[in-house]
Amino acid sequence: MRILVIGGSGFLGTQICNRMHEESNQIWSYSRGESKSIHEGVVQIKGSLADTKNLATIIRKINPDSVVQSAWITDSANYRVSSKNHFYERWTKKVYLLSQELRIPFFIGIGSSAEHEVIHKKTVGSEDAYAVAKFRTCQYLLRNSANGLTKTSWLRIFQPYGSGQSSSRLVPKTISQLRNNEKIDLRYPNSIRDWISSIDIARSVSWTLEKELTGCFDVGTGIGTSNRNLIELIARIMGKEPQYTDYLTSLHSADSLIATSESQLFVSGWMPSLTLENGLRDLVRNQGLESDK
Repeated sequence: MRILVIGGSGFLGTQICNRMHEESNQIWSYSRGESKSIHEGVVQIKGSLADTKNLATIIRKINPDSVVQSAWITDSANYRVSSKNHFYERWTKKVYLLSQELRIPFFIGIGSSAEHEVIHKKTVGSEDAYAVAKFRTCQYLLRNSANGLTKTSWLRIFQPYGSGQSSSRLVPKTISQLRNNEKIDLRYPNSIRDWISSIDIARSVSWTLEKELTGCFDVGTGIGTSNRNLIELIARIMGKEPQYTDYLTSLHSADSLIATSESQLFVSGWMPSLTLENGLRDLVRNQGLESDK
């Protein structure tokens, strides 16, 4: 299968490229920069996301069986409220219409569990531009997929972790703080999230293509873990005793966000390959920080 991964040099894009390449597919990555973590067999193409004409030329030349759109703003401190979310929303819609125009058989967009906060009206408009933009993009794709020109999937990714993730995110930040014996700034200890390895996220994309799953569905493990329990698990793997700032003593509601067991992904037979402990242990081990105890 010939697959073009847009945003292929990013955190999730890299894993998707490598997974698809391991399965003997022909993979092209289109990104602003190149990634040293991508398998050498993947063709990396540098280009601006704003240059849709260039991308159209590339798509025509490659003639892919599938386009996977994973590019989005996720690594800045204010990505949840950044105005750049509107750019990625408009751009993803353009790429989708282009894929339909060129009769690309399959299109996969990468969404977020944050969309559930919009669905259940926990957030609105300017409060979370990221969640709103992702949600509106999903709705747009599903409406326009009704013409049947391109099979369409939108994968709502739950709480990701893995190699290459931004150092500002909770898992890599915690590993760094524990390594340096720093106090951990934990503002929401009781928040429960569905943590899923980037390795399994890439597997879910591959499974979606193989089984030709369409529509919008959750990608997670179906198991929730509080932020405090997550940190204590990482600390145990590293043989450390976590020390917290005063934020831990603050009272916060135990909000929960977990992938539903009714997700089309689970119903089709897919299951994650890594437990949270095994995934974190692999991540810590690869950094040479696993405890011998």
